[in-house]
Amino acid sequence: MTHLPTRPPSRLLVAIAGLLALIAPLPAAASPAAAQGDTQDLLILTDSVLLGMATQYTGAVNNIVPQIDGEWDLVFDGRDGFHSSTGGAIARPASAGPGLLETYSDHLDNVVVLGLGYNDAWASSFPTTVTTMLDRLADTQLVVLVTLREAGTNTASFRAANQLFATEAANRANVVLADWAGVSAGRADVTWDGLHLTGTGAQLVADLIAQTISDRLPLCEEPIIEGPGALASSAAGYWVLTDYGVVHAYGGAAHHGDLSTESDAGVPISMEATPSGDGYWIVDDQGKVWTFGDATHHGDVTTLGIVINAPVTRLVAHPSGGGYWLMAPDGGVFGFGAAVFHGSMGGAPLNAPVISMATNQDGSGYWLIAADGGVFSFKVPFWGSTGSWILNAPVTSMSVHPESAGYWLYAGDGGVFTFGAGDAIAFHGSLPGVAEICSNPSAVQMRPSQSGDGYWIVSNRGRVYAFGDAMHLGHAPNLVSGERVIDLAVRYHPT
Repeated sequence: MTHLPTRPPSRLLVAIAGLLALIAPLPAAASPAAAQGDTQDLLILTDSVLLGMATQYTGAVNNIVPQIDGEWDLVFDGRDGFHSSTGGAIARPASAGPGLLETYSDHLDNVVVLGLGYNDAWASSFPTTVTTMLDRLADTQLVVLVTLREAGTNTASFRAANQLFATEAANRANVVLADWAGVSAGRADVTWDGLHLTGTGAQLVADLIAQTISDRLPLCEEPIIEGPGALASSAAGYWVLTDYGVVHAYGGAAHHGDLSTESDAGVPISMEATPSGDGYWIVDDQGKVWTFGDATHHGDVTTLGIVINAPVTRLVAHPSGGGYWLMAPDGGVFGFGAAVFHGSMGGAPLNAPVISMATNQDGSGYWLIAADGGVFSFKVPFWGSTGSWILNAPVTSMSVHPESAGYWLYAGDGGVFTFGAGDAIAFHGSLPGVAEICSNPSAVQMRPSQSGDGYWIVSNRGRVYAFGDAMHLGHAPNLVSGERVIDLAVRYHPT
């Protein structure tokens, strides 16, 4: 999951035994259409079970916000069981939920997590309580129901509650499940009594909540991001590749197949289009190259008969289509077909891992790029780097101007940096400068337009942002839970 080092710390309120420990004041709730930079509210209401996120391992609840894109204020209210003066145990039931929602009525706009039910799932009024809370939260952007661990003497009641939660999630567009019951099933290390969290369980359920929320971001509706100078000549189409091996095709880019139907494929890593635009290569984490359409197989790591020091992380096609290079994070480079080896950083001391590679217009040389923005040139000009800069996010990759007159480096937060001869390469915009973006996306790939007077940036959530003369042709924001976009390849017009 994405960690943004420059994200400000959350302001956390922890309520234990029904008492709120106020650490910092909260601003007014964010609007439902929160734009980038606005602070949004995350309210978590639970009982003594999920309270362990604050008491068994205090870092667990604090680790939720850094795993979610955007800026958030977190209110965490959990209540432990305690004994009354008459000796009876008092614990927080789900029936207390409607009242708690009114208590926190100023924090219901964005995300509410409900971890209730362990103390009254067997009550005849429990289904009504759940529907009452969800009706109250009908205008909340996202409601997360944490399923109950099916253990102990009330296992049957907890299972029935989970079935109710699943039905509600299926029938309400703003409700999703964080399946703690499924994630924790069969694990003895996550609780100390079958239900209440250990430190391990606290971190695991916190990560589950963060992932569930993150999978549904952004919460607001984003407009299409496209510059006023967008031209149909910028490209014929493009493809988006996800880590599930699925290829989405847009514009005039045809779908030629993908790894989702290949049972022996590894995790996809990188994608490149053929010069004609009638096919593409995909390389997986085993170093195996897969061909689709008119792409030709020229060999791969699996055919070398050697053990490489680090897994392949990038495929770069030779401009002729007659070969390609494979690159590893230790700076190792492997050439196949027409892709000649010109050198590498393999075995050299590095300040940061090599994360990408790009070639020039005729394939006579290439650049390697490290995560700190360091650029290493092999038979190509060095135009500069961000290696000595202090960046808000690590550099993700490089895109080369079609005429090899310079290059752009871009960072994980969507920041773009230009390097080239004079005014040969221009800055056309970046994600941090777009106010309409709902949350801070993680940029995973950038590709230039056919003219070099624009570019596309794709985020890990599948949204494509077009700058300069690049035209927006579509994107894939409706990914399945846990699925992430990892690459973008462009089909240019025939020349």
